[in-house]
Amino acid sequence: MGKFLDKLHLTHIDGETWQVDQDMRHQAGEKYGGRLTTVKAGFLTDGASIPWWARPLIGPKTGEYFPAAGKHDWLFQYPADGCGEGEEPRDRKQVDREFLEAMQDLKVSWWKRTLMYSAVRVGGKGPWRSYRERDPIPPPSPPEP
Repeated sequence: MGKFLDKLHLTHIDGETWQVDQDMRHQAGEKYGGRLTTVKAGFLTDGASIPWWARPLIGPKTGEYFPAAGKHDWLFQYPADGCGEGEEPRDRKQVDREFLEAMQDLKVSWWKRTLMYSAVRVGGKGPWRSYRERDPIPPPSPPEP
C-alpha cells in the first residue's frame, strides 16, 4: 500500500472545477514502484468523474475518494511525474492502478473503489488519447548537475 503525505486543500472555482491550494504528495506502494507523485498547487481538477445518475450510489464528485481522483487527474496530464532517471513514464493502465491503490489508502470501500476503477478503465481511453495528442509524454529529463 501507499500513503498520502499531505491533505488535499482546495478552493472551489466554479461549477465542477476546484483548484489545488497546496502541493499534495502521494507515495505509491512498492507494487507500483514507490513513486512519489506531487499534485502541484494551482492545478485544476474536476474531482471524480461520476455521472449524475450514478451519484446516488457512489456519492458526489468530492467524496472521500477526492484526493485519489485529484492524483488521477494529475497523472493523466503528467504521467512522468515522480519517475526517476531512465524510468518510463506511466501508461494509462499504471495511472488507473495507482488511482485504485490511492483509494485503498483512503479506505474507500472495496465495492466503491472497484466500481470506480472499472469505470476509469472503460471510460478513460478517450481522455487519455486526447491528452497524449495535445501533450505527448516527453522522455525523462536528464538529472540536474
